[in-house]
Amino acid sequence: MSGTLYVTANLHFHDLLGILTNLLEWEKDASPNLSDMAFQIHKKFDDYYGDWAKTNPMVLIDVVFDPRYKLNFIIFSFRKALSQ
Repeated sequence: MSGTLYVTANLHFHDLLGILTNLLEWEKDASPNLSDMAFQIHKKFDDYYGDWAKTNPMVLIDVVFDPRYKLNFIIFSFRKALSQ
């Protein structure tokens, strides 16, 4: 299937969550270079996705309308990522 034949916006949420998880993990790394770089990138990431009000609502709405996921999945995913 071609990406132009079906909607893929619901996949962006999983990508964003993966980026956030990696940044949080790298900030705890023993290497000061990696830790500092991850902290700087995390600050920039927070400019766009650090708050529910800043997050593009279409990314979240697409996940809710995806039959495999619902609103509880979004809440669970953010809580899990932020608890690390």
